[in-house]
Amino acid sequence: MTNTGSLGWARPIPYGTSEDTSIMLDWASHDDFSSWDLMTCNPIRNWPTDARMSCTELEGDRKPDDVVPNHLGMMVVSPRCREAVLKVPGASGCAEFLPVRLDYLGNDLGVYFAVNVLRAVSVLDRERSRYEVFTSLDAGSQPIGRVKSIRNLVILPGLLKSDVPVFRLQEMPEWVLFSPSMRNALDSAGVTGFEWWEAALSNQIVGAE
Repeated sequence: MTNTGSLGWARPIPYGTSEDTSIMLDWASHDDFSSWDLMTCNPIRNWPTDARMSCTELEGDRKPDDVVPNHLGMMVVSPRCREAVLKVPGASGCAEFLPVRLDYLGNDLGVYFAVNVLRAVSVLDRERSRYEVFTSLDAGSQPIGRVKSIRNLVILPGLLKSDVPVFRLQEMPEWVLFSPSMRNALDSAGVTGFEWWEAALSNQIVGAE
């Protein structure tokens, strides 16, 4: 059981606050940015100055949330979200913000930012988490034993650091985790567009030693 009285560590998911009023990006320039890998936690030095993303399929009176869902699964955020993140101690060393100009049906929405997370930390509690791994029966090039999916995330608190408020889960880099201080900063700034997959800490689990 987790403590639900305050914000905890969680995975941010850019679903949007409302499917009826928010946009979803379905096109990106530069062949969907295929030359740049944002999963490796390495700084991007040659990001294109003319990077663009668009919403071409939806209709109606829509505006983007501060976090814009998209077909690439990238974290694309507004200047307000960027400003809130950078106010958190340690965040500037954990993420870089790559400028992307957005448009909705050809109407310019201004410059947003693709977030490139620069830190990866191994915090998965393998005994208490519920997850699946790749086996010899899976097709593809993923190594046997690599985490394939997570159903319930429990993390080891002793490996968390206050100066790393955002990081990729090393065991499954597709997952990004935000600290309680980061979530509080986003809430205080009124940032819209995130939903949260809550993580438990090992020492919060009933029966934990």
